[in-house]
Amino acid sequence: MWESGCLWDLASGAAAWRSDLAGDRAKIEDAANGTVTFTPTKPGKRVAVLSNSFVVKQAAKTKHKGIRIELGGNGKRFKTNVVLSRDYQSLDMQKFAAEIEVSEDVATYEIPWGSFKKFERETHEANNIPSNGLVLITTSMPDSGLTVGRVDWLDK
Repeated sequence: MWESGCLWDLASGAAAWRSDLAGDRAKIEDAANGTVTFTPTKPGKRVAVLSNSFVVKQAAKTKHKGIRIELGGNGKRFKTNVVLSRDYQSLDMQKFAAEIEVSEDVATYEIPWGSFKKFERETHEANNIPSNGLVLITTSMPDSGLTVGRVDWLDK
């Protein structure tokens, strides 16, 4: 957990995130009140952004019910996938996702561990925890972009 009590390095802001190197790019900027906004370079296309400052150990699964995340669509509603990833620094990244209907304004979403399901064809492991990355994947990102704020534990 970071100094702010958040599960990603909120103090580093935009510097804690990066776009997918495969071309699913977004402009990443600090926004108001400790939030970061991802704006697509090509609206309507897939965008994936990743923070490796998010690390969840196996023990978190028994101590907590899941995570709580702040997301907003900056005036537009759309779906995004909140993805717990386990990156082995190879092409063998394991991903488990929960699809969220993002509201127009920043809102808090509670995601229990059981909501994270295998995501994308290369995922072959059964457990969604531990995780060493938080990825936000939006199939069709509107020009308004996606704002993310705090990510905290969803406690029992």
